[in-house]
Amino acid sequence: MKRMKRNVVTFIVLTLVLILVSACASIVNGSTQKIAISSQPAGATIRIYDQTDSEIWDSTTPNSTELKRGNGFFTGNKYRIEISKEGYQTEVVELKSQLNGWYIGGNFLFGGLIGWLIVDPMTGAMWALSPGDVDVRMSEASIGIVNPANKGLFVVLKEDVNPTLWQTAQIKRVL
Repeated sequence: MKRMKRNVVTFIVLTLVLILVSACASIVNGSTQKIAISSQPAGATIRIYDQTDSEIWDSTTPNSTELKRGNGFFTGNKYRIEISKEGYQTEVVELKSQLNGWYIGGNFLFGGLIGWLIVDPMTGAMWALSPGDVDVRMSEASIGIVNPANKGLFVVLKEDVNPTLWQTAQIKRVL
């Protein structure tokens, strides 16, 4: 009787351990992913939009944030990151979901049918956001009047020109 009770307790403990181990991606990576965002030059504005085009986070570079990997059962998340700074072209980076290696390999190695079909899809841990980190080199904004390759007549309002461009551009006043 005592031995049977010990076997039942051992069975229950092993079952619980197998259930926990079977969701490898959830244990190793979790349901969110840290995304580091930087730019050259630093101090650019970051805006992150979700799949519904709603702004969910804003800050300045360099910075990092945690984003949800999943967007429902067996559905990965997508994000659009816009990085902007006055005098520079706005850069846009798309974050897309792809299957997480721990979801595929970890659940295969540890026999995680529960992890494959329930836990990791439910928590979103089956997904990895790509690219993992964002580092953009911003290009200076160009309005065409200072680029020697652009020949021809350009009409631009003075208010639309970056003040530093006035110092370097060869602009002739036409009356």
